[in-house]
Amino acid sequence: MRRLRLTLLATLSVAAALSGCVRRGPPVQPLSPSLRVMTFNIQSARHGLDAVAGLIQEAHPEVVALPEVDRFSERSGGVDQVEALARRTGLPHTRFFRTTSLHGGDYGLAVLSRYPVVDSAWRGLPTNGAEQRGVGRAVVEAPSGAVSV
Repeated sequence: MRRLRLTLLATLSVAAALSGCVRRGPPVQPLSPSLRVMTFNIQSARHGLDAVAGLIQEAHPEVVALPEVDRFSERSGGVDQVEALARRTGLPHTRFFRTTSLHGGDYGLAVLSRYPVVDSAWRGLPTNGAEQRGVGRAVVEAPSGAVSV
């Protein structure tokens, strides 16, 4: 759990440093339209879905991109982690991008969003025989208009 929090904190710290501001707590009212986006490698929720959901909720994102997500796999107890996290975080609009079958289920990338996902696409990357990798893209219909994440 501590390592999971440190990993998230490190990721958010780098993102904040690159953006030029660090904020913690409730969302800030922007002067112009913006979208609060977060990325978080959940490592198949090996520290538990409640812990993952709690960290996402603390950041108050409107859209979350999640690598290393399981759906219906034996190692995650047959749970659809995408839908479980959508319920726990209050981010009801989802997309899942399957990269491979693993442990009797699917494994890949996911997007959770406060706003409707109106389009999505996935593209596999060259692997040279290694584990399949890919890039997912979701178009979210935010209040300020469609945004590709």
